[in-house]
Formats: sequence, C-alpha cells, structure tokens
Amino acid sequence: MDLHVKLPDFLIIGAQKAGTTSLHYYCNQHPNICMSDVKEPMFFASTSLPRTTFQEQTAKDPYAFFYLDEYSDLFKKALRSKTIRRSFLSYLPFPVRAFSSSLLLGEASTAYLANPFPSSVWIKKMIPTVKLIVILRNPIERAVSAYKMYAKNGVDSRSLQEAMEFGLNGQESSIDQGRWYLTLGLYSRLLGPYLKAFRKEQIFIGDYHEYDNDNLGFLQKVFAFLHVRPFVPKDLKRLNIYDIQRTTGLDKSIEVKMKTFFEKDIQALQPMVDFDVQKWLN
Repeated sequence: MDLHVKLPDFLIIGAQKAGTTSLHYYCNQHPNICMSDVKEPMFFASTSLPRTTFQEQTAKDPYAFFYLDEYSDLFKKALRSKTIRRSFLSYLPFPVRAFSSSLLLGEASTAYLANPFPSSVWIKKMIPTVKLIVILRNPIERAVSAYKMYAKNGVDSRSLQEAMEFGLNGQESSIDQGRWYLTLGLYSRLLGPYLKAFRKEQIFIGDYHEYDNDNLGFLQKVFAFLHVRPFVPKDLKRLNIYDIQRTTGLDKSIEVKMKTFFEKDIQALQPMVDFDVQKWLN
C-alpha cells in the first residue's frame, strides 16, 4: 500500500456544531476507513500560502493551513495502524471477514462549508471524484450551540442575547468567522457552490435531527453512501456537546427575529435536500 502522498476519498465539510466531531470519531472506528490524525486541518480553505506548519501550531492556535506533504502526513499514522492490523489478521488460522481489500481516507473540516469559496474550487481541482458529507442542523439551535461553546471556552464574553442581536444587526463580518453565529447557518448560500461543482451522487446531506435521535441508524446511511459495509462502532459516545438544553436562555423575541432572518434561506434550501427543513420555522 502506498503510504506517501494521497488525498482523501471523502470529506466531512460541516456544518459547525452539527455532530461532525462525533462522526469523525465513529468513521475512524470502521475497519475500512482511516480518518486524518487531526480533525479540522482546513487544508482546502486556504486563500493564500500556508501561514504556518503543523509543527509550529500552539495550543492557542490549534488550526493551521498545511503544505501538501504535511496534509498527506495526517493520514499516515492511521494508515500504518490499520495496515499493521491487517497483516496480523492475515496470519490467523481462520478467515476474518471484517476487512475488505480497500481503505478509504477521510477528514472533517467544517471550515469547508463555512468558506465555500475557495474550498469548493480547491477540492474540485485537486480531488474531483471526492465524496462530500454535510450535516445540517436547525440554524437557530446551531447558533446557540456555537455561542455556548465559545462562551464556555472564554472566547465570547457577551450574553447570548447580545451575541445574537449582533448578528441580526448585520455586524458579524466585523469579527472572526468562528463567531458568525447567524451567517454560518445560511445553508443554501453555503451549499450552492458545492452543488454546482459536484454531481448530486457525490454529496450526502443529512438531517442533524435524525442523527441526534438515531446516531447508529444515521451512521449506516453514511457508510452506505461511502460504499463500505455496515458497521457498529464499539464506542458511540457523543463528543463536543454544548447544548443539552437546546435554545434554553434565548429570549423569545430574539428567536422570532432569528426565524425571520433565516426564513428566506430555508425556503431556498428546501429543494436542495431530501428532508423537511421547513420544520425549523415552526
């Protein structure tokens, strides 16, 4: 097996706060899937030369843009581990059916959906046959979850109401993109470039509500999309959960304004997906 430069077979591109960390974790347990050693490498989101190398990352700046060889290196540890395990199983005195002859490489970077330009352009140019996985969540819930994450981590000191009002007033472009609580929920705008660049059969768009209620069933749909066998991960714990109470704490008047803010985009999104997104307006 070639363990040198190899680009992913699939990408989990978003949305932020829609279970992508858990999906990365589940996929990595599948015997025929190798996920990048680091989640969120954001390789295809770069608009300029790499700002830093992987070796120069710090705890305060965990995300970086990579050179091609560094990006490829993210997959080598997982590839070696599964290759060694396969070699071991080949010596067993009985057949092991858990492993097929191929391994898929994957990674998860929510920055790709958040930045459809240039991400969709770079991805199409470098890996035109790649498969893309998107999970879409009620944009209001997503916004509240993102705020709770940043507030808990000390990144955002504003109140929930202040943070949402900031976006409703059209001021998000003046701060770092991570705290674009409303703009990153305009899914039709973000998905559009991908739907134009890639064939429909290359893109899996899933409903977070379904995922949240039946993560195992949802996972089997993902595996079917990737053309790997059904598999039940040993560990199905959920990761990076910041919103057990959903929209608790959000003022009702702000919630109404947010539904109005998202309504036009949700209407545009409906024909792009195979599940009901109108429910987000109820």
